[in-house]
Amino acid sequence: MRKAFSFVLILVFLAVALLGTVSCTTSKGNVQEVTYNLGTEPATIDPALSQGIPEANIILQVFDGLTRIDNKNMPQPAIAASWKISADLKTYTFTLRDASWTNGTPVTAYDFEYAWIRALSPELAAVYAYQLYYVRGGQAFNTSIKVGSKYYVQAVDAKGNPLTKTVGGKVVPVANMAKEIDPSKDVGVKALDAKTLQVDLESPTVYFLNLTAFPTLMSVCKAVVSANRKW
Repeated sequence: MRKAFSFVLILVFLAVALLGTVSCTTSKGNVQEVTYNLGTEPATIDPALSQGIPEANIILQVFDGLTRIDNKNMPQPAIAASWKISADLKTYTFTLRDASWTNGTPVTAYDFEYAWIRALSPELAAVYAYQLYYVRGGQAFNTSIKVGSKYYVQAVDAKGNPLTKTVGGKVVPVANMAKEIDPSKDVGVKALDAKTLQVDLESPTVYFLNLTAFPTLMSVCKAVVSANRKW
């Protein structure tokens, strides 16, 4: 059910983004303007935190994913110039094209690795983090418990039920301190170098390339975002 919803969600976001255009004019100076009727103020322009159509209309104009969806709902190269898929359909290796952020720094595979780990981090609490559950270890990391600077699996009882405790009147999960999760090792997204991103999936996902066009899976500039929590 969640897989079907994910695919429909991609199509809705991208279709509405196209329908939002009100006018497009070109001046003699070759400056182009696009006007949108968003209906309401966007809640954010952070791809990882995007939830609604107003945000998507902006994000899809200023960010790019590894792919973009064409008018036949097929994924086409965007930041990724090409990709290879393993025989078992679980490993995708993307080769990035030359691209730059607005500050002039190159867009790299490290930006994508950082962005995906950030979107999955439990402290960010991204609503659509589950779109990255197809990535190996994505769900385990997103549902982990942060203690200090480390992450741990939630403890369970003998029947497998999650354990909780009450702290300050709030029910909070109990961490299994014997099971640490290291996102740099346990989540299947890895920049092999500046131009190569490797993604390992939990299982074959036929529409994974379509998912890489979704805002949650778009990259952010690591140097900017990591240094500015309220960027």
